[in-house]
Amino acid sequence: MVSIAPKWKPVGTRPVYEVVPFYPSDLFDKHVLPSRRKDDGLPENLTWFGAQIAGHKTQVKDGKQQLGFIKDLDFPERILKPVMNDKRGKIEKTFYSSIFASSSPLLAPYRHLLPQFHGVRELSYKGTTHELLDMEDISEYFVLPAVIDIKVGQRTFGPDANEEKRRKEMEKYPQQEEIGFRILGYKIESGETMKVASRDREYCLTLRTDEIEAALREFLSFRGSDVHVIIDELLDQLEVVRKAASLGVYHIFSSSLLIAYEADREAAPRAEIRWIDFSHVFPGNGQPDVNFLFGVDRLVQLLKSIRLDLR
Repeated sequence: MVSIAPKWKPVGTRPVYEVVPFYPSDLFDKHVLPSRRKDDGLPENLTWFGAQIAGHKTQVKDGKQQLGFIKDLDFPERILKPVMNDKRGKIEKTFYSSIFASSSPLLAPYRHLLPQFHGVRELSYKGTTHELLDMEDISEYFVLPAVIDIKVGQRTFGPDANEEKRRKEMEKYPQQEEIGFRILGYKIESGETMKVASRDREYCLTLRTDEIEAALREFLSFRGSDVHVIIDELLDQLEVVRKAASLGVYHIFSSSLLIAYEADREAAPRAEIRWIDFSHVFPGNGQPDVNFLFGVDRLVQLLKSIRLDLR
Protein backbone atom coordinates (compact mmCIF):
# COMPACT_ATOMS: atom_id res chain seq x y z
CA MET A 1 0.00 0.00 0.00
CA VAL A 2 1.24 3.47 -0.80
CA SER A 3 2.12 5.29 2.41
CA ILE A 4 0.71 8.74 3.06
CA ALA A 5 2.38 9.04 6.44
CA PRO A 6 4.75 12.04 6.60
CA LYS A 7 7.74 11.45 4.35
CA TRP A 8 9.30 14.89 4.62
CA LYS A 9 10.77 17.05 7.31
CA PRO A 10 9.55 20.65 7.74
CA VAL A 11 11.57 23.01 5.55
CA GLY A 12 11.88 25.60 8.29
CA THR A 13 10.31 28.98 8.98
CA ARG A 14 9.07 30.74 5.86
CA PRO A 15 8.25 34.45 5.48
CA VAL A 16 4.69 35.66 5.98
CA TYR A 17 3.05 36.26 2.62
CA GLU A 18 0.32 38.63 1.54
CA VAL A 19 -2.73 36.86 0.07
CA VAL A 20 -3.73 38.43 -3.23
CA PRO A 21 -6.16 37.52 -6.05
CA PHE A 22 -4.92 34.74 -8.30
CA TYR A 23 -3.45 35.49 -11.70
CA PRO A 24 -2.16 32.99 -14.30
CA SER A 25 1.35 34.38 -13.87
CA ASP A 26 3.16 35.16 -10.65
CA LEU A 27 4.26 38.67 -11.62
CA PHE A 28 3.24 40.43 -8.41
CA ASP A 29 4.82 43.45 -6.74
CA LYS A 30 7.03 42.36 -3.87
CA HIS A 31 5.38 42.92 -0.51
CA VAL A 32 5.62 41.34 2.92
CA LEU A 33 2.89 41.54 5.53
CA PRO A 34 3.74 43.43 8.72
CA SER A 35 4.19 41.36 11.87
CA ARG A 36 1.11 40.50 13.92
CA ARG A 37 -0.36 43.09 16.23
CA LYS A 38 0.64 42.98 19.88
CA ASP A 39 -2.95 43.50 20.99
CA ASP A 40 -4.60 40.66 19.08
CA GLY A 41 -5.21 38.67 22.24
CA LEU A 42 -3.00 35.68 21.46
CA PRO A 43 -0.11 34.44 23.61
CA GLU A 44 3.35 35.36 22.32
CA ASN A 45 4.04 31.88 20.92
CA LEU A 46 0.85 31.80 18.83
CA THR A 47 -0.10 33.60 15.63
CA TRP A 48 -2.94 33.50 13.15
CA PHE A 49 -2.54 31.14 10.19
CA GLY A 50 -2.47 33.51 7.22
CA ALA A 51 -2.90 30.92 4.45
CA GLN A 52 -6.22 29.46 5.60
CA ILE A 53 -8.33 28.39 2.61
CA ALA A 54 -11.68 27.41 4.10
CA GLY A 55 -13.42 26.99 7.44
CA HIS A 56 -14.32 29.38 10.22
CA LYS A 57 -12.53 32.71 10.41
CA THR A 58 -11.77 34.71 13.57
CA GLN A 59 -14.95 36.71 14.11
CA VAL A 60 -17.94 37.25 16.36
CA LYS A 61 -20.93 35.43 14.88
CA ASP A 62 -24.40 35.30 16.43
CA GLY A 63 -22.90 36.82 19.58
CA LYS A 64 -20.28 34.09 19.92
CA GLN A 65 -16.53 34.41 19.43
CA GLN A 66 -15.17 32.14 16.70
CA LEU A 67 -11.51 31.47 16.01
CA GLY A 68 -9.69 30.78 12.79
CA PHE A 69 -6.72 28.47 12.42
CA ILE A 70 -3.68 29.21 14.60
CA LYS A 71 0.03 28.44 14.36
CA ASP A 72 2.24 27.63 17.33
CA LEU A 73 5.65 29.17 16.63
CA ASP A 74 7.28 26.54 18.84
CA PHE A 75 5.90 23.75 16.63
CA PRO A 76 5.83 25.12 13.05
CA GLU A 77 5.04 21.69 11.59
CA ARG A 78 1.64 21.75 13.33
CA ILE A 79 -1.57 23.72 13.02
CA LEU A 80 -4.27 24.36 15.62
CA LYS A 81 -7.87 23.96 14.46
CA PRO A 82 -10.58 25.35 16.76
CA VAL A 83 -13.22 22.82 17.81
CA MET A 84 -16.71 24.02 16.94
CA ASN A 85 -18.80 24.59 20.05
CA ASP A 86 -21.65 22.30 19.00
CA LYS A 87 -22.46 18.72 18.02
CA ARG A 88 -20.23 18.93 14.96
CA GLY A 89 -17.19 19.87 17.02
CA LYS A 90 -17.77 17.03 19.45
CA ILE A 91 -18.07 14.53 16.60
CA GLU A 92 -14.82 15.69 14.97
CA LYS A 93 -12.87 15.73 18.23
CA THR A 94 -14.12 12.25 19.09
CA PHE A 95 -13.28 10.98 15.59
CA TYR A 96 -9.68 12.17 15.66
CA SER A 97 -9.15 10.95 19.22
CA SER A 98 -10.59 7.51 18.53
CA ILE A 99 -8.68 6.99 15.27
CA PHE A 100 -5.30 7.78 16.80
CA ALA A 101 -5.96 6.05 20.13
CA SER A 102 -6.84 2.81 18.39
CA SER A 103 -4.39 0.13 17.31
CA SER A 104 -7.00 -1.65 15.19
CA PRO A 105 -5.66 -2.68 11.76
CA LEU A 106 -9.09 -1.76 10.38
CA LEU A 107 -8.44 1.89 11.19
CA ALA A 108 -4.83 1.92 9.96
CA PRO A 109 -5.76 3.45 6.57
CA TYR A 110 -7.34 6.40 8.36
CA ARG A 111 -4.27 6.93 10.53
CA HIS A 112 -2.24 7.18 7.32
CA LEU A 113 -4.68 9.51 5.56
CA LEU A 114 -5.60 11.95 8.32
CA PRO A 115 -3.25 14.73 9.46
CA GLN A 116 -1.14 13.38 12.31
CA PHE A 117 -2.97 14.21 15.52
CA HIS A 118 -1.26 15.44 18.69
CA GLY A 119 -4.26 15.80 20.96
CA VAL A 120 -6.56 18.59 22.14
CA ARG A 121 -5.31 21.89 23.59
CA GLU A 122 -7.11 24.72 25.32
CA LEU A 123 -6.76 28.43 24.67
CA SER A 124 -8.30 31.31 26.59
CA TYR A 125 -9.16 34.05 24.11
CA LYS A 126 -11.05 37.21 25.03
CA GLY A 127 -12.54 35.62 28.12
CA THR A 128 -13.64 32.37 26.46
CA THR A 129 -11.90 29.00 26.64
CA HIS A 130 -11.59 27.30 23.26
CA GLU A 131 -10.53 23.74 22.45
CA LEU A 132 -8.04 23.31 19.61
CA LEU A 133 -7.16 20.20 17.61
CA ASP A 134 -3.36 20.01 17.43
CA MET A 135 -2.60 18.57 13.99
CA GLU A 136 0.01 18.20 11.30
CA ASP A 137 0.42 21.10 8.86
CA ILE A 138 1.49 19.52 5.58
CA SER A 139 2.29 22.88 4.01
CA GLU A 140 5.44 22.93 6.15
CA TYR A 141 6.91 20.07 4.07
CA PHE A 142 7.28 22.32 1.03
CA VAL A 143 9.50 25.26 0.13
CA LEU A 144 6.64 26.88 -1.81
CA PRO A 145 3.42 25.01 -1.02
CA ALA A 146 0.56 24.97 -3.50
CA VAL A 147 -2.56 23.89 -1.58
CA ILE A 148 -6.14 23.16 -2.64
CA ASP A 149 -9.13 22.23 -0.47
CA ILE A 150 -11.68 19.98 -2.21
CA LYS A 151 -14.95 19.06 -0.49
CA VAL A 152 -15.73 15.55 -1.73
CA GLY A 153 -19.07 13.85 -2.31
CA GLN A 154 -22.27 14.41 -4.25
CA ARG A 155 -24.03 15.37 -1.03
CA THR A 156 -22.62 17.35 1.89
CA PHE A 157 -25.40 16.44 4.36
CA GLY A 158 -25.75 13.25 6.35
CA PRO A 159 -28.73 10.91 6.66
CA ASP A 160 -29.84 12.76 9.80
CA ALA A 161 -30.29 16.10 8.00
CA ASN A 162 -33.78 17.58 7.91
CA GLU A 163 -35.36 18.93 4.73
CA GLU A 164 -34.25 22.50 5.40
CA LYS A 165 -30.63 21.44 5.90
CA ARG A 166 -30.71 19.34 2.73
CA ARG A 167 -32.15 22.22 0.72
CA LYS A 168 -29.59 24.74 2.02
CA GLU A 169 -26.68 22.43 1.30
CA MET A 170 -27.87 21.64 -2.22
CA GLU A 171 -28.38 25.33 -2.98
CA LYS A 172 -24.78 26.18 -2.09
CA TYR A 173 -23.43 24.53 -5.24
CA PRO A 174 -26.11 22.62 -7.21
CA GLN A 175 -23.63 21.22 -9.74
CA GLN A 176 -21.83 19.28 -6.98
CA GLU A 177 -24.26 16.40 -7.46
CA GLU A 178 -23.01 16.04 -11.03
CA ILE A 179 -19.33 16.88 -10.43
CA GLY A 180 -19.03 14.86 -7.21
CA PHE A 181 -17.01 17.49 -5.38
CA ARG A 182 -16.51 21.23 -5.12
CA ILE A 183 -13.35 23.27 -4.89
CA LEU A 184 -13.31 25.47 -1.78
CA GLY A 185 -10.23 27.41 -2.79
CA TYR A 186 -6.54 27.17 -3.60
CA LYS A 187 -3.36 29.10 -2.86
CA ILE A 188 0.16 29.01 -4.26
CA GLU A 189 3.14 30.78 -2.66
CA SER A 190 5.52 32.73 -4.87
CA GLY A 191 9.09 32.91 -3.63
CA GLU A 192 10.05 35.77 -5.95
CA THR A 193 7.15 38.04 -5.05
CA MET A 194 6.57 37.10 -1.40
CA LYS A 195 2.86 36.76 -2.12
CA VAL A 196 0.26 34.02 -2.23
CA ALA A 197 -1.77 33.65 -5.42
CA SER A 198 -5.27 32.79 -4.30
CA ARG A 199 -8.67 31.67 -5.58
CA ASP A 200 -11.21 32.06 -2.80
CA ARG A 201 -14.49 30.34 -1.92
CA GLU A 202 -16.62 32.96 -3.66
CA TYR A 203 -14.73 32.54 -6.92
CA CYS A 204 -14.85 28.75 -6.77
CA LEU A 205 -18.62 28.78 -6.22
CA THR A 206 -18.96 30.42 -9.65
CA LEU A 207 -17.20 27.55 -11.44
CA ARG A 208 -19.45 25.73 -13.88
CA THR A 209 -19.22 21.98 -14.40
CA ASP A 210 -17.23 22.45 -17.60
CA GLU A 211 -14.74 24.77 -15.84
CA ILE A 212 -13.61 22.40 -13.08
CA GLU A 213 -10.87 20.73 -15.11
CA ALA A 214 -9.52 24.13 -16.14
CA ALA A 215 -9.40 25.17 -12.48
CA LEU A 216 -7.42 22.05 -11.61
CA ARG A 217 -5.06 22.77 -14.51
CA GLU A 218 -4.59 26.32 -13.22
CA PHE A 219 -3.81 25.03 -9.74
CA LEU A 220 -1.18 22.66 -11.14
CA SER A 221 0.28 25.20 -13.58
CA PHE A 222 2.93 26.60 -11.24
CA ARG A 223 4.99 23.41 -11.21
CA GLY A 224 6.35 23.45 -14.76
CA SER A 225 7.42 20.68 -17.11
CA ASP A 226 7.60 17.94 -14.45
CA VAL A 227 4.02 18.42 -13.25
CA HIS A 228 3.30 14.88 -14.50
CA VAL A 229 5.30 13.61 -11.51
CA ILE A 230 2.97 15.54 -9.20
CA ILE A 231 -0.12 14.14 -10.89
CA ASP A 232 1.20 10.57 -10.74
CA GLU A 233 1.83 10.93 -7.00
CA LEU A 234 -1.66 12.31 -6.48
CA LEU A 235 -3.23 9.45 -8.43
CA ASP A 236 -1.32 6.90 -6.34
CA GLN A 237 -2.45 8.52 -3.10
CA LEU A 238 -6.05 8.87 -4.28
CA GLU A 239 -6.09 5.12 -4.76
CA VAL A 240 -5.28 4.76 -1.07
CA VAL A 241 -8.11 7.17 -0.25
CA ARG A 242 -10.42 5.12 -2.42
CA LYS A 243 -9.53 1.88 -0.67
CA ALA A 244 -10.20 3.42 2.74
CA ALA A 245 -13.61 4.74 1.66
CA SER A 246 -14.46 1.29 0.27
CA LEU A 247 -13.91 -0.52 3.59
CA GLY A 248 -17.37 0.27 4.90
CA VAL A 249 -16.09 1.42 8.31
CA TYR A 250 -17.47 4.96 8.07
CA HIS A 251 -19.68 7.06 5.85
CA ILE A 252 -18.33 10.62 6.00
CA PHE A 253 -20.15 13.65 4.66
CA SER A 254 -18.90 17.19 4.00
CA SER A 255 -15.26 16.20 4.43
CA SER A 256 -12.41 17.41 2.25
CA LEU A 257 -9.20 16.30 0.66
CA LEU A 258 -6.39 18.76 1.30
CA ILE A 259 -3.89 18.46 -1.54
CA ALA A 260 -0.46 20.09 -1.51
CA TYR A 261 2.45 20.01 -3.92
CA GLU A 262 5.87 21.62 -4.25
CA ALA A 263 5.59 24.73 -6.43
CA ASP A 264 9.30 25.56 -6.19
CA ARG A 265 10.69 24.37 -9.51
CA GLU A 266 14.18 24.18 -8.04
CA ALA A 267 13.01 21.61 -5.46
CA ALA A 268 12.15 17.97 -6.12
CA PRO A 269 8.55 17.41 -7.26
CA ARG A 270 6.37 15.86 -4.60
CA ALA A 271 2.79 15.94 -3.36
CA GLU A 272 0.76 15.05 -0.28
CA ILE A 273 -2.93 14.40 0.38
CA ARG A 274 -4.70 14.51 3.74
CA TRP A 275 -8.33 13.69 4.47
CA ILE A 276 -9.77 16.44 6.70
CA ASP A 277 -13.01 17.75 8.28
CA PHE A 278 -15.01 15.14 10.16
CA SER A 279 -18.09 16.77 11.65
CA HIS A 280 -20.55 14.44 9.88
CA VAL A 281 -19.40 10.85 10.50
CA PHE A 282 -21.71 7.82 10.50
CA PRO A 283 -21.19 4.05 10.81
CA GLY A 284 -20.55 2.40 7.46
CA ASN A 285 -22.11 -0.92 8.47
CA GLY A 286 -19.86 -2.74 6.03
CA GLN A 287 -21.05 -0.75 2.99
CA PRO A 288 -18.70 1.36 0.84
CA ASP A 289 -19.08 5.11 1.17
CA VAL A 290 -20.57 5.54 -2.31
CA ASN A 291 -21.22 9.27 -1.88
CA PHE A 292 -17.56 10.00 -1.13
CA LEU A 293 -16.28 7.46 -3.65
CA PHE A 294 -18.24 9.10 -6.46
CA GLY A 295 -16.35 12.33 -5.85
CA VAL A 296 -12.97 10.62 -5.59
CA ASP A 297 -13.56 8.79 -8.86
CA ARG A 298 -14.54 12.01 -10.64
CA LEU A 299 -11.41 13.75 -9.34
CA VAL A 300 -9.29 10.84 -10.55
CA GLN A 301 -10.91 11.03 -14.00
CA LEU A 302 -10.11 14.73 -14.32
CA LEU A 303 -6.51 14.31 -13.17
CA LYS A 304 -6.04 11.45 -15.63
CA SER A 305 -7.40 13.68 -18.40
CA ILE A 306 -4.86 16.36 -17.52
CA ARG A 307 -2.11 13.75 -17.31
CA LEU A 308 -3.00 12.34 -20.71
CA ASP A 309 -2.52 15.73 -22.34
CA LEU A 310 1.05 15.85 -21.03
CA ARG A 311 2.18 12.82 -22.99
